[in-house]
Formats: sequence, C-alpha cells, structure tokens
Amino acid sequence: MDEAVKVVGELFKLLDRVVPLRTVDKALVTMQGPEVVNQILPLLKIKFKIIVTREYSLDRAEQLRHVIACLGTQPARVLFIGDRFNDELGARNVGCRFMKIRW
Repeated sequence: MDEAVKVVGELFKLLDRVVPLRTVDKALVTMQGPEVVNQILPLLKIKFKIIVTREYSLDRAEQLRHVIACLGTQPARVLFIGDRFNDELGARNVGCRFMKIRW
C-alpha cells in the first residue's frame, strides 16, 4: 500500500503541473472497500469530490457512469487513471480517456 500511495502522490504532482488540480473535480473510483479507502485518503492528501467503492458496484464501467452523472459532465471530459486492463476496458466502454500506470 505504501508504494501505491507514493506512486499516486507523484502522479498527482505531475498532473498538477499540466492542469492545476485545484481547478478540476476529482473522483476516487476503486475496487477497494471503504476501510482501505479511509486508511489511504489521509496519506494521499488529495480532496475527492466523489468516492465510489466496490460497495456501489463491482463493474468498473458502472462505477464510472455513476461518477460522470454525479459530476454532471461528459465522458470525453473525464481522465480515468488505472493500473489494470479492466480499468482501461471500463473507460473505453463509457468513452473516458484513460491513462495506465504501472507499479
């Protein structure tokens, strides 16, 4: 978990150089449960407008559609960052842009 938090933190620093992250809504979409999310959030030091966990759905595309609807945006305006092929498929299925990271 420590390595993942470090990678995500570095990724957000990099993205912040391209688009100031304070100017965009961020959502956390994860297959982890709320217990893990609650442990990770303080370490990330990132504020998410919406958090969707496995309790909402185990289908990545369904999770993404929910976030898009809650944010009131269009799929083409969403960048989904993930580390699994299933993440990429979910993003493609709903029309989001996708960035794959590797650990």
